[in-house]
Amino acid sequence: MLMVMQSVACNGLHSAEQRCCRWLLMTHDRIGADEFMLTHEFLAMMLGVRRPTVTLVLTELNRSGVLSYVRGRMRITDRRRLEAASCECYRQTRASFQRLLPWAPGITLANSYERGGDFSAPIMERMSDVSRKPE
Repeated sequence: MLMVMQSVACNGLHSAEQRCCRWLLMTHDRIGADEFMLTHEFLAMMLGVRRPTVTLVLTELNRSGVLSYVRGRMRITDRRRLEAASCECYRQTRASFQRLLPWAPGITLANSYERGGDFSAPIMERMSDVSRKPE
């Protein structure tokens, strides 16, 4: 419920670029890989904007070296700059997840990323470590 309320507020207050960065970061956290499939059309639906708006935002992020994309394949190349371009809603949502669901896969993967974790291991192997709830 908290995430829904945060998303509603974010959609009303922040630019398409900031919301796009937030969505890319949340996707990166959940997938746990720097490269993933994501079309402009799908991202436009998730952000509630027109597809050309997403194309403009992603073109600028690509030009600045934050990410690269080719035909639906996104690759985050500079996560720190992507976080800086995002609104504070990403940090709020992430902090809530960490507080309420510290064992959740997306949060654990994000924490692993911050510690310089190895994302080359198969995802199911990493998921088995986080599927155990804290004692």
